[in-house]
Amino acid sequence: MSIELFQRIAFRLTRIAVVIAFLLGIVISVVQIVIDFNEQRSIIDQTSDEIFNVSRDSATRIAFQLDENYAAELINGLKSYQVLKAAQLLDDRNGTLASFELSQSSGILAMVTQWLTGATNHYTFPLIGQDSTIVGSLELTIDNHIALRPFYSRAVYVLFGGFLRNMVLACVLLVVFHYIVTKPLIRLATSLSKIEATEPNEQRINSIENHQQSEIGFIVKTVNEFIDAAEHHQKNLANLEKQLRLIINTVPLLVFSIDKNGRFLFANNQTSLFYRRESAAIIGQSFETIHRPISNRETEYLIAEIDSVFIANKDLLLEDVLLSNHQGKAIHFEISLMPFYYFKQNSVLVVMNDVSERIASQQAIEKLAYHDSLTGLANRTLFQDRLKMDIRRAERSRHFGALLFIDLDKFKLINDTLGHAMGDQMLIDIALKLKQRIRELDTIARMGGDEFAISLSELADTPDQAIERAITIAETFNELLASDIDLAGQGYQISASIGIVCYPQTSNNVATLLRYADAAMYQAKNEGRHAIRVFEQHMIDRVTKQVQVEKEILKAFEADQFSIVLQPLYEVDGTLPISAEILIRWQHPSRGTLSPNEFLGYIESLNATHKISSTAIRLSAELIHQLNIDQLVQRNFRFAINISTLEFYEPDFIQRIITSIQATGLPLALYELEITEGIALHDLHLAKEKLDELQQMGLSIALDDFGTGYSSLSYLKNLNVNKLKIDKSFITEIESDILDQKLVESIIAIAQNFDLKVVIEGVENEPQFDWLKSHANLIYQGYYFK
Repeated sequence: MSIELFQRIAFRLTRIAVVIAFLLGIVISVVQIVIDFNEQRSIIDQTSDEIFNVSRDSATRIAFQLDENYAAELINGLKSYQVLKAAQLLDDRNGTLASFELSQSSGILAMVTQWLTGATNHYTFPLIGQDSTIVGSLELTIDNHIALRPFYSRAVYVLFGGFLRNMVLACVLLVVFHYIVTKPLIRLATSLSKIEATEPNEQRINSIENHQQSEIGFIVKTVNEFIDAAEHHQKNLANLEKQLRLIINTVPLLVFSIDKNGRFLFANNQTSLFYRRESAAIIGQSFETIHRPISNRETEYLIAEIDSVFIANKDLLLEDVLLSNHQGKAIHFEISLMPFYYFKQNSVLVVMNDVSERIASQQAIEKLAYHDSLTGLANRTLFQDRLKMDIRRAERSRHFGALLFIDLDKFKLINDTLGHAMGDQMLIDIALKLKQRIRELDTIARMGGDEFAISLSELADTPDQAIERAITIAETFNELLASDIDLAGQGYQISASIGIVCYPQTSNNVATLLRYADAAMYQAKNEGRHAIRVFEQHMIDRVTKQVQVEKEILKAFEADQFSIVLQPLYEVDGTLPISAEILIRWQHPSRGTLSPNEFLGYIESLNATHKISSTAIRLSAELIHQLNIDQLVQRNFRFAINISTLEFYEPDFIQRIITSIQATGLPLALYELEITEGIALHDLHLAKEKLDELQQMGLSIALDDFGTGYSSLSYLKNLNVNKLKIDKSFITEIESDILDQKLVESIIAIAQNFDLKVVIEGVENEPQFDWLKSHANLIYQGYYFK
């Protein structure tokens, strides 16, 4: 290994050291020369003083005597001083007695002297006689160049000596650095160059003599450790490559690489299976050769996409591509194309993921997203889109269509009596019958539950004709529904309430049309069901009122406008109440106090019944905390809260009720929940589970309004309740109505046989109470007990 001299570390270090030494030497020399220069200038002044001191006595006598001959001798004697350029002896009247003047020194150094101190220094010394009078003066002129010659000699010596010293130092340092630094590093580099980078084969750098503990020794140790780590890393890479090949060959993906000539560089096992060829038979072959026999179109398409990746040099994702395998079976693939450097070759890595199942799932999901899963009809989303297109078509063609909103009458009774499976079958049959009676350009949808909507596009040229035809079609639907529907071998009939609205005359807004058709349908339902009603503007008032009341209810919850009253329950003696029912009231800002009958329906439509029960718990707790709680618990006094069916079946109902009561700090044993038979009708098994859990937590359960619904002994047998409350409709004429008396007596007997407490609701006068008190162990509730 050869390194140019000027690039060697020894030379670089020497150069740096010499430059630093030169700079320091120059600085020191300059300082030394400056000091010497100042001292030499002082010597010039001292020299002039010495010359004057030697000549003063003679010069004073000569000047006093005015002897020109002696004056000439004195001045000639002063010529022996080489530094003097001129001298002049003057009398007391400045007359010259004698003088001399030599030529000025010249040359480069003389010019330097001229720049440093000036060419000459002139001195005038007065001559003082014995009577202290001035008898004359002696004037001396010093040639500064001659005076500074010793300084110049010393300065040259200092500079030249420093230069020689630095040159010697440079040579010494160059040799030292070469043997201490450069030579060991060259040995280190030579040893390192002999080690194969790709296959070290445990070759290492030997330690360099006399450098085991130096920085070079540390470098040798570090390099050997690096080689150890690199060798270990290479082994890991080799193992990793094997593992990656194993992974690539086992993943359910087609993975292969194509070079610029369109040839396979490698292919995994899945690719071999796809083409039913061994990997060795694929590698080196062109993609065109392999795939064109299967499909020419697919080959051209994929080659074009691969070429585009070579040109753009960036990744490309093909989300859904149909490619055929060796059997000609078309498969959906998601294909990723990526620029790939494979063993010093530019290529494109192709990763193909079989997404056939995902595509099928997406298609199924898309169908679910836009179609009703039970009937296969369009759902609300798709129907709104189709209705919007029908409206636009009607506006362009200047024809009129109609929207029908259909709600099956008493369908819940079918569900409750025959079960949901039969109810679903009925919906499927009805959907099929309705679909068979409409035109291809019409759209029918199941909007949810037992509600259907039909868009009848382009019915007529005028709104009246369109309405007339829509009514005729609606009547046909009702006749169709009135015919027997076969369920489990039995025929069932059902009717529908149908609302009709014309478009685009009434409105060209989808949401508005649906709202109007819904309002017309509710009008038909309110008028006795099995009816058809065309939308009129006044019908919307009911909808508008509902929206307004719902807004007011939401504000009422925020403004805490709800209050409670307690209606006590008594035993026959009527002395002390044994429990109380919590009745909610709405303190409306403008309408005054409203009873639940006036707002509970709206709250249910808002799905906010849980807020009512929470409010009842909170407000009753504020009242209970003012009473003797321990005494209430000892008396088994209960505060009853009405629970709606909607709230009961909410998933977090139990947790929310328990949390609300516990948050008040009151025991659960102070509360009772009143439910209706409708809860059992919905899901008897789930109702039983929830009631059992509530009972175990200490809450009492009362079955309210018994006898008004689909009363069944099985409910009393399966539902874990503590009380049975007979509805007040049976009590109104109890003292005179024999049928009511027999019904009430039967209910009392049944309840007491099940060990249930019986509560008589709506006791309002003495004749009612007189008849009822003949039956033992009853509890009474009503305005008679005030």
